[in-house]
Amino acid sequence: MLVRDLPKCYPDRPDIEKTFRTYTHQLIKYQTDSGMWCQEITLDLSYEETTGTGLILYGIGAGIEAGILDRETYLPVFEKGLRGLMKVSITDEFAIMNSCPGCNCPGEGAMKGTIKAYVTQRLPYIDEPHGAGPVIMAMAMASALGIEDIG
Repeated sequence: MLVRDLPKCYPDRPDIEKTFRTYTHQLIKYQTDSGMWCQEITLDLSYEETTGTGLILYGIGAGIEAGILDRETYLPVFEKGLRGLMKVSITDEFAIMNSCPGCNCPGEGAMKGTIKAYVTQRLPYIDEPHGAGPVIMAMAMASALGIEDIG
């Protein structure tokens, strides 16, 4: 999360922090009941996706850690997301489920690169090569925030 790493004296930092808070606040309304975010965030008919959820959680956690996001407001969102990852994304055998297979403009002809092609022509992967990284990042941020049990 780059906003966390901007120098405190950077003249545009307050505006960048405000934008980060605004975007993060808007993301909350798209968090599913299980704590995940869907492959196409605004389309609840798409599947709950692991890598995006992990990266969103990392950003929220980093924002909390840096004091940019209010801990009281955002920690419950973060913890709900961790529970979602544990329930939806990680099997008892530690396989990573529901990872998007990539974003390389799926589809042919008029469908190429459309949201419809993206959510209907690419099924989620199991143990997709980039799937574990965002999960590890979210869990590492949980540790940095002092979370020891996500129940």
